Amino acid sequence: MAVVNARSLEQKTAKSDAIAAAALSLQREVRFEDWTVSQVARRAGVAKGTVFLYYETKEALGLAVAQRLIGDWLDELDRGLADGTATTPAAVAQTIARSLESRGPLRRTVALIGLMEHGAGRAAVERYRGWLLERLQRTGATVERSLPFLREGEGLRLLLLVQALMVGYQSLAEPTPVVQSVLGMPQFAPLRLEFRRAIAESVWMQLEGLRAARAAVRA
Repeated sequence: MAVVNARSLEQKTAKSDAIAAAALSLQREVRFEDWTVSQVARRAGVAKGTVFLYYETKEALGLAVAQRLIGDWLDELDRGLADGTATTPAAVAQTIARSLESRGPLRRTVALIGLMEHGAGRAAVERYRGWLLERLQRTGATVERSLPFLREGEGLRLLLLVQALMVGYQSLAEPTPVVQSVLGMPQFAPLRLEFRRAIAESVWMQLEGLRAARAAVRA
């Protein structure tokens, strides 16, 4: 009986993963607002009702997509910090900014997480937040090893700040076509924002401020 149950759980997990993978592939092609559960079902090769057996709402499925996108980003960031060359606030800030530069789907998805959580239901939010806590703790510890002046838990808080910066800078970095045309006018050049540079500068200022404060206390 235990073998049957284990096999059943494995099959359910595989089905859930296939549905989330199908949603992720759509999210890479179109915005969250523009794809439907029916499209996900067709891409996953299941009935629409089957999707709702695993994800109560489109928003709950969106959180599963966000989890995959954030996980991929943090895996890359871990690799970028693992070689030990990023040991200054400026170097770590550049490593973080570089890891985000080409991740448009991630940036757009993170900007919608609040909306997703509002409609996902408590169970889905708790699952997502539990995963996020554990995952940020792991990469946060990597950041702290790169910058020994950081205290325990500050790496995680830095990564939360980066997510907040993504939300704030995304609409400025990728404005609507009308806004893009206006910003193309010479007089509005000071209002243009380059995403990677903005992230790098903001993270560097945060880290350099902490480093300077700790150095002043020791002095």
